[in-house]
Amino acid sequence: MVKSARLWSLAVVLLGLWIFSAPTVLAQDEEGWGAEEEEDKAAEGKAKKDKPKEDKAKGEKKDEMWDAPKTETGEAASGEPEVVIPSGYPVAEVDRPLALPPMTLEPEISIRFDFLDDIDNRFGLRTGARFGIIDNLEAGMFFPLGFAPNFRAGDLELYGLYDLTSLLGADGFNLAGRLVLVAPLSNGYTDHPGGDFAMRTEALAKFKFTDMLAATAQAGFGFVIGDVGPANMNYFLVKMEGGLIFQAIEPLALHLRFGLTAYFGDWDEVLLPLLMRVQYTLIHDLDLFVDTGFMDLTDVADPWIIGVIFGASYRIGF
Repeated sequence: MVKSARLWSLAVVLLGLWIFSAPTVLAQDEEGWGAEEEEDKAAEGKAKKDKPKEDKAKGEKKDEMWDAPKTETGEAASGEPEVVIPSGYPVAEVDRPLALPPMTLEPEISIRFDFLDDIDNRFGLRTGARFGIIDNLEAGMFFPLGFAPNFRAGDLELYGLYDLTSLLGADGFNLAGRLVLVAPLSNGYTDHPGGDFAMRTEALAKFKFTDMLAATAQAGFGFVIGDVGPANMNYFLVKMEGGLIFQAIEPLALHLRFGLTAYFGDWDEVLLPLLMRVQYTLIHDLDLFVDTGFMDLTDVADPWIIGVIFGASYRIGF
């Protein structure tokens, strides 16, 4: 009995101690929880504050590791990327190749006035075109029509040209070979008297000295087959020519040419022509030109004047 009473007394004491100590424990727990909560908030605020710095540092690190654009040589480009503009057909005559670029058409039209000795003067129209087929290969066709003193066709001319410059590897020197086929369609408006068919091979060269001066040369050999009435008219021709190009400004050029043309066979004659062309590139692909000169200087007192040719050509790329 006494033992049971002691147990109950101990239980009541323990219960009382727990009841009196519970508020203090709860208050301490609340203070602990509040402190932990404030520490968590402070840590979170600090993390947010430090995050931009970390992001900035990461960005700077990323910029340091970023690969700059590479050039064609594989080196990193500095600053803004370089814009490469492809070079087109040169404006200056001294810089132009002997053959048109591939897939380039150059139609041409000109009006020709000839002042001749002892016969009526001539007036005609010449049309044609050149075409760059592939690299270094060009073909062309030209066809003149005479309107005065009579209407008649002239010499239908076809040619093929191959630029040999790439085989030489010489800076500033251009060389080409050309094959020309001619079908004279009348005896009154022709450069091949009495001919029904003509063919000649030619070598063309150009050497650039400076941006304002270049030299040109041409050499050719051919033959003419034809007849005048019952008589045959077969002969050979040799042509040699040298010239200078003066490039006053980029779009303006003056081309002077002096040469020798010899016919021997059923037609014998030697001519010393002196020719001049003034060419102006109005826009990048449009050339305007004027040709004039003397077909033969052997008779200085009364030379055969070729007259004046006004023409234009325009390049079209495909």
